[in-house]
Amino acid sequence: MDGIHTFLKHRGLSNEIECITASIGYGTDTALIQQEAERLILEHRVDLLVIFADYPVVECLFPVVTSLNKLLIIVNHGAKYPPSWAASPNVIHHSLNNASNCWLTGKLAAKENKSAALVSSFYDGGYSITHAIAASFMDDSGQIAFNFVGHQQKEQFNTKPLISFLKTKPEVDSLLATLSGELGPELYLQLREQAADKNLKLYACPVLLEESLYEGNLNPEESIAVSGYTSWFKASEEEENQAYCQTFKKETNREPDSFGVLGWDTGLMLKTILEISEDKALDAKTIVQHPDLQKLRGAKGEMRLHAYTQHYISPVHYLHSGVGKEVSKHHDLSLEMVEASFNELINFEIQGPSSQWLNTYLCS
Repeated sequence: MDGIHTFLKHRGLSNEIECITASIGYGTDTALIQQEAERLILEHRVDLLVIFADYPVVECLFPVVTSLNKLLIIVNHGAKYPPSWAASPNVIHHSLNNASNCWLTGKLAAKENKSAALVSSFYDGGYSITHAIAASFMDDSGQIAFNFVGHQQKEQFNTKPLISFLKTKPEVDSLLATLSGELGPELYLQLREQAADKNLKLYACPVLLEESLYEGNLNPEESIAVSGYTSWFKASEEEENQAYCQTFKKETNREPDSFGVLGWDTGLMLKTILEISEDKALDAKTIVQHPDLQKLRGAKGEMRLHAYTQHYISPVHYLHSGVGKEVSKHHDLSLEMVEASFNELINFEIQGPSSQWLNTYLCS
């Protein structure tokens, strides 16, 4: 919410757009979500709903918004696949597209390596990001040589099995990693202490990439080269991103982060919807198809509404932190390249049974 409020205040819209909040915990209780949504719609008569939640739980609101013709904006990190990618008429998805960025990172790793070890935790491994990075790697003929799933608590996170494997297989020097929070620096610490003689290439999910490069978890003497794709990073020179970073830090006294940028660009969507509506009642199905919502310019750059899924996609940044004196690299992928990869992901057929955590990624 801080990102939304910061945007509205920055644009002088705090009195034009009223935000009424409701608590849904970790976003796992469908009864609570339905109850709060109905309260907002029936008691407060809100024009639309913005929810930070994920599939499959969030689908409980689809019948409600459809029957009442309300617009639903689903906001999250994009770490889970929906049961169906086909759009629901009243629903827009706004995320950081973590799963699709992991798909890109897996493809990159396959171009540069024949085999790799997959590194995750009991927590991060329960999300589609882990499937995406591994499936795309194998789809391009990469081989997963070892699977390591560590405990989600830092105190019990022990990489001994992984390090033993790396020492017995010197030809494997690449890691596909989906980790978050305290587990990132803990992984680096244990690798530094127990496998310092091995130069490793780590292909990171967006959250680990952000935390590695901008939270001081890597140092210049590190023997680990970290790379991957992400939809947002703090040092982006995008004009709207600079406005977000400066304003967010000033208003909240906190460093700008991925949660904040999601709120900021959601605020941009609300501003656009306000302009489209011209103070008239919102017709959700018409609003979703309005040309002004198809392309936006936010802190993440140009945001384009994908026609089939109604997911916003945006340019993707490749980030690379080199080993020792190796120069760090950064380049962007165009929206056309991102969309082509996104289409590849949504058309990928998952074989066999699958399951994942119910709660929204990073909300636990």
